[in-house]
Amino acid sequence: MKRFISMLTAVLLTVALLPCAGFAADGSLANFKSDGEAPVFSDVLPDDWFAPYVRAVSEVGLMIGDGEGRFDPEGDVTLAEVYAVAARIHAIYTTGFKAAADEYENDADKPWFYGYVKYCMDKGIMNGEPGDVTQPAFRIECASLLSRALSEKELTEINAIADNAIPDLPLSQNTENVYRLYRAGVLTGMDEAGNFCPESKVRRSEVAAIVSRLIDLSLRRSVAGLTHTAEDMNISLTAEEAAALLRAALTEAYENTYGAFTPLDSKPEESVPDAEYLRWVISHLEVSEETEDGYTFPVIFPFFVDRYSGMICKVYNGLHPVVKVFDPLSPYALSFAG
Repeated sequence: MKRFISMLTAVLLTVALLPCAGFAADGSLANFKSDGEAPVFSDVLPDDWFAPYVRAVSEVGLMIGDGEGRFDPEGDVTLAEVYAVAARIHAIYTTGFKAAADEYENDADKPWFYGYVKYCMDKGIMNGEPGDVTQPAFRIECASLLSRALSEKELTEINAIADNAIPDLPLSQNTENVYRLYRAGVLTGMDEAGNFCPESKVRRSEVAAIVSRLIDLSLRRSVAGLTHTAEDMNISLTAEEAAALLRAALTEAYENTYGAFTPLDSKPEESVPDAEYLRWVISHLEVSEETEDGYTFPVIFPFFVDRYSGMICKVYNGLHPVVKVFDPLSPYALSFAG
């Protein structure tokens, strides 16, 4: 039986998400012990959904407050801060002491995050150059880095999540770590449908939840509904069928944006308005690349149709390469995915 494998293998969401040679060296979750009484934060109330997670991460020193008695649960997390947390997780897991990360190449003339980033690179938690780590982290960057801070054996599957079942995140070598966290009960999705929202910024409260579930098996959650039937998984679209699906979706998006759509037989001059040129493109869709997983069609930017699910994604390889599930009803359906 063929499995859902999307085209995201051809798209690098970020260098940090590239597969590494191996996961973190074996250690023990028993190493995550409280290093003292959990601090009390003025902006974390006992009945807040994130309160137990904040307590769990602050007890072991994986995340700290702002130094003035606040945790800032709604604040964005920078990629540098994610590297710091990932390094501390790995250090405690493998050595029992977070100082192994906090003191790693901590040169006075370097930025505060230099040692943490270097630690993650040297320990195989990430590959390549990290880029601008002072920017807010995307959810997919955060999840992928944190998932690699522990040995894979600590991510035992408790949820039967089918390949390609996360609605807004097709499975690929760049997203397999997110699927692993769903299956282990570390991630549960942002809504009832299980959407992951990979390109959204991640809040401190969310990072606390992810980290807590990584280090404490009792906090992991069951996820229901993210499955596909055998009948679904036996679909195999031809190029013509994929083009028909994409044409129908693009036509709907066109009419929502520009009004009634009519096919255009003759190719217009390149100087015509976008709407006119788009009529021609939609009328004459051609496959630019075919893989085992599906078909790529050049439109105003590349579109991909998954051979087995019929899922349509739009791709934009800009400052941050982006892949989005295509929603023809969105007012931004024909805008760049980035």
